[in-house]
Amino acid sequence: MSSDESGATGESDLIKKSLDKDRFLISGARVSEGTGTAIVIAVGVHSFNGRTMMALRTPPSDTPLEIKLDGLAELIAKAGLAISLLLLLVLLIKYCAVNGSQHTWGSSSQVVQEIVEIFIVCITLLVVAVPEGLPLAVTLALAYATTRMLRENNLVRLLSACETMGNVRYPLRS
Repeated sequence: MSSDESGATGESDLIKKSLDKDRFLISGARVSEGTGTAIVIAVGVHSFNGRTMMALRTPPSDTPLEIKLDGLAELIAKAGLAISLLLLLVLLIKYCAVNGSQHTWGSSSQVVQEIVEIFIVCITLLVVAVPEGLPLAVTLALAYATTRMLRENNLVRLLSACETMGNVRYPLRS
């Protein structure tokens, strides 16, 4: 008996089944040729196909790389905020020191305008410090790794699988 298990495994070749070698049919497989008797040992969510469908329902968890990148982005945002606040303090002290020593404060509208410009510079620094393109860069790198693995005849369905494969270490040869 031969079965087509391409729906579950992605393998397009027919798989030969026999009592002494490979006797199990995966749920969702189609018998292509031959005859046989089958006993059902799992149905629904307990079958191979059911477990696969249930895995698609659960939201994917963050990969180790995503967790590290979230931590890095948070660290960069905090550092940018600290530097921005420090720059605000330094520029305000400089503005007060320069205008106070020269007694050239000018009108109140000029003072407010110059302080607002200092705030704009600090906010601009804070916005530039937040890494918005970091997730996109990682996604592009994983997509490149996926295409590279495909050229080596490795089929990758999920981008996170490339991350997992990248973490595999080869044993040291002595």
